[in-house]
Amino acid sequence: MKRLLAAILAAGCLALSGCVTKSASGDIPLGASGFAPAEETVSESDYNVGEQALEEDLIGYWEYVKWSDALLEEETKVVPWDYDYQLFAFDENGVCYSTMSDSPLNWTIDDFENGFDTLFCSEYTVEDGVITITDETLGTSEAWDVTVIEEGYTRKGVDFKPGDLLLHRRGPDGEVEYVRQLRRIEFPEES
Repeated sequence: MKRLLAAILAAGCLALSGCVTKSASGDIPLGASGFAPAEETVSESDYNVGEQALEEDLIGYWEYVKWSDALLEEETKVVPWDYDYQLFAFDENGVCYSTMSDSPLNWTIDDFENGFDTLFCSEYTVEDGVITITDETLGTSEAWDVTVIEEGYTRKGVDFKPGDLLLHRRGPDGEVEYVRQLRRIEFPEES
C-alpha cells in the first residue's frame, strides 16, 4: 500500500474563531473556538475509511454527500454546517474554495471557474493524512483527519464509494464530533 491505513490518523482541530463563509444566502458561521489538538487516533474499527489522503487525492471538485438521519445520529455529535448542498474545490496551489446552500447547486465546470471570486477561499496543506485549512485574513485554522475510501459499501442507507473522502473533525476532548463525506464531481470533457 502506498499510504498508511486510517489507524495512524492523528491531529485534531485547531481553534476556529469566528470564521465565516459565503454562500448563496450570505455569510455562514463556521464554528466556535476552543478546539485543541487531539492525541487520540481513529482506529480502523471505528470507521471503515480506507487510507490517508495525500494532497493529490484532494485536488479537484467535490460535493457533500448528505447522510441519513440514522447515520448522522450514530456518527456525528454536532453538525456545524447544516446545509444539504455543499461544494468544494481544491487546487494544486494550496487554495480551497467552498459554498453552501439549502437549494441545489448544480454547478458546471464554468460555474466553478467563474465563481471562485465569490466563494469562501482559504489555504490548505495536507500532511500525514491531516488537512489543515487556514484563513489568514480571519486568523482561523482548522484540522481534519482525511481519508480516501478504497472499497465501496453501504451503511445505514448511505453509499460510500471508492474515491470518496471522509473528513473527521475532533472536539476539545479529542473525540470525533463531526464527519463529512465528499464525492468527486466529474465534469465531461469539452470537445
